[in-house]
Amino acid sequence: MCTNDKNLWLFGDNSIIKLEKNQFSDEFIVEKFPVSQSLRSGLIGFENIISLDNSSHLLGSSQGYIVLNHGITQSKPEINLSINSVVATNEGIIAVGNNGTVLTSPNGQIYSSLGIAGLAGFNLNKIIHSNGKYVICGSGGVIATGDRFSTISKVTTNLTTELVSVDYQDIYVALDVNGDLYYSFDAATWIQRDVANVGSNTLKDLSFVPEYGKDGRYIVIGSGSTVIVSDQVFNRATVETSQTSGIVTS
Repeated sequence: MCTNDKNLWLFGDNSIIKLEKNQFSDEFIVEKFPVSQSLRSGLIGFENIISLDNSSHLLGSSQGYIVLNHGITQSKPEINLSINSVVATNEGIIAVGNNGTVLTSPNGQIYSSLGIAGLAGFNLNKIIHSNGKYVICGSGGVIATGDRFSTISKVTTNLTTELVSVDYQDIYVALDVNGDLYYSFDAATWIQRDVANVGSNTLKDLSFVPEYGKDGRYIVIGSGSTVIVSDQVFNRATVETSQTSGIVTS
């Protein structure tokens, strides 16, 4: 909290609030700027803000400064991020990118960095939300899962290849940069699944379509107009029987 030009400024985790005394009553005029603490990059308790004119205010931060203009936020210096995948859920919007970048937003306007231990240095290529679970995949065979933003964590896997796509339907299915297909029951131990009749074409992306067929199907696409449609892996089973003279006895 700080005072400036007879105004009172309140600094919260997700916004800045300006309280201005109304000249015609004992009430305050409240103006809210949706600027989070992570974007401000300042020291808590040492906030500094000055008014440039009646509508613009200059907020100092450790990364430069931020100009507040009637709730419209302009930030200097500009920060360039590489975003590779975005998903929207009832919890909000979450985006992933290079060098372990994970951003979350409640409204798609103001984003906060979500620090997930162990993801720094990995390029995160895909995030999905399926069956109540977030799954992230990326370079170095990295996988992270969780049922909420706050519970997403890195999983130690047996993969080192760069994963470019992932899906979750009670089991995990992933595709790497070479077009190799993998599945896992726990997101930690992955098994490569052979795919026939692909030839020299490379598989590029996969998705599960619940409306396709009775129980849904995976659709995998690749170069050379390759399209593969498959049943879910966990819908298949192996049964051993005993036979006597060609008759099943057990």
